[in-house]
Amino acid sequence: MMVDPWGDFACLREVPEFASLIPVVSGDVYSQAMHGYAKPLLEALGREPKFQLIKVPYKVCSQQDDCVMFNVHRCRPCPKMPECWQPEVEKHLVRAVAVVMLAWAEGRYVVVVEGAEFSL
Repeated sequence: MMVDPWGDFACLREVPEFASLIPVVSGDVYSQAMHGYAKPLLEALGREPKFQLIKVPYKVCSQQDDCVMFNVHRCRPCPKMPECWQPEVEKHLVRAVAVVMLAWAEGRYVVVVEGAEFSL
């Protein structure tokens, strides 16, 4: 049985302009990082996560008309993005996109590990 490396985020592949922002690394590169040799992983990760928010194709919160707390300067993809922020995407994609974007806003990296990993 083949397991999808994207897991719960497999739906993000429906939006190639967003999925392309998530680095895909091999299992070997990930294992090397876990064992102390992080250079290949760092090269694959690229810039800090907050810079990924600049490239996101979603700029407007889908709740802007209904939210009493909406602020045009804060309710956008940025490091101070509120947790209630939701992108204007199809309903089945909202949660996955929001989780990834909030992780980036918090400074966390999001990667997909494809292929077998090794262990010592």
